[in-house]
Amino acid sequence: MTTRAGESSARTPGATAQWVILNQSQAPAFQRLFGGLVRELGPCIDYTGAPFPPAPPGMTLVRGPAYDRRGFARRAWSWARFLAGASWLLLRTSGRPFLFVTTNPPFLMHLAALASLVRGNRYAILVWDLYPDHVVQIGWARRANPGVWLWRRLNRLAFCRAGAVIAIGENMAEAIRRQLAGASANVVVIPNWADVEEIRPIPKAGNAFAVAQGLVDKLTVMYSGNLGATHGVEVIADLAAELRDEPRIHFMVIGGGLGREALETRVGERGLGNVTFLDFQPQEVLPLSLAAADVALVLQAPGTEHLSIPSKTYNCLAAGSGLLAMTSSTSDLGRLVDETGAGAVCAIEDPRRGAALIRGWLDRPSDLAAAREAARRAAVDRFSAVVVSERFVHVLGAAMERGAMR
Repeated sequence: MTTRAGESSARTPGATAQWVILNQSQAPAFQRLFGGLVRELGPCIDYTGAPFPPAPPGMTLVRGPAYDRRGFARRAWSWARFLAGASWLLLRTSGRPFLFVTTNPPFLMHLAALASLVRGNRYAILVWDLYPDHVVQIGWARRANPGVWLWRRLNRLAFCRAGAVIAIGENMAEAIRRQLAGASANVVVIPNWADVEEIRPIPKAGNAFAVAQGLVDKLTVMYSGNLGATHGVEVIADLAAELRDEPRIHFMVIGGGLGREALETRVGERGLGNVTFLDFQPQEVLPLSLAAADVALVLQAPGTEHLSIPSKTYNCLAAGSGLLAMTSSTSDLGRLVDETGAGAVCAIEDPRRGAALIRGWLDRPSDLAAAREAARRAAVDRFSAVVVSERFVHVLGAAMERGAMR
């Protein structure tokens, strides 16, 4: 069942929902994982700008404003509209359901804290991106800005009242504790996850996407996902330039975002014929496109390593791609790649070394094959929805009982 937040039918599920999920931009894997938790945690409402009908039994999808990535003003406006819709939904939902909020948009946790103060709702926070640190790092605000100071103070209040604050990596958890500045909160680490049934390795000769794009006989280096202006995606042109004389290597860039135009311009100015750009692929094509990557690029701009782990990482693991993680070796992403043996880590400021690593995989295909096998193994053994859902059941179940009503 899918309704819109403004429709009267949204009132009915609210009477029976034991918990409410607030998450503006979600993938099908998110919906499936948390839809599966209703057996242990009870029926829920999933308020999102990206529903994927049909909903699993026990989950009611309520459609809110979609996330708009086209510029800062559009992004902020879509955040504000979603926050208003979430507030309206909570006002119309009977009882005091448990709230499970993400940082998409970042102010949902403050709405949950307000609901806790006013109505007594318990809640938990899933931190995907740490604000306002992210805003400061990308240059949208100065560290000494009074608004940044106030934002951190409000974060501290929200973190302290939450039954659980879930970070997706140890470095992020430590950054959250720094924001707490000595205050007490229940900070736990649960990694992101991959749908290892939907996304899996597919031999290129039997992959319709790889065949259509002429990738069967190429070592394919792929970046698939949001091309943010601050993601450091310009390094893709640098890598391609280093490898332009190697006809057996081809770069695929799939996605969109504020950084795509600048990257296309950079590729065009250098006359790089070894790069293909495609728009975001339909959901049904995604398992094929991801599986076409021999090497998956995962990028983190300098200074952002502790603020998130790109969610694409886990789907790339599931697809059995070798990872070239261009990040700090001490980041959560860098440690993940090193620990699993799923690829190599290289500083994003060193495209020459990154190109050498790609060339090395071309010359030593057994090394790449081992990395790809390790990637798939890590996805199944450590980051599958089955494994990760058990941790969410434990953490959210305890938070529902305990809360932090102080």
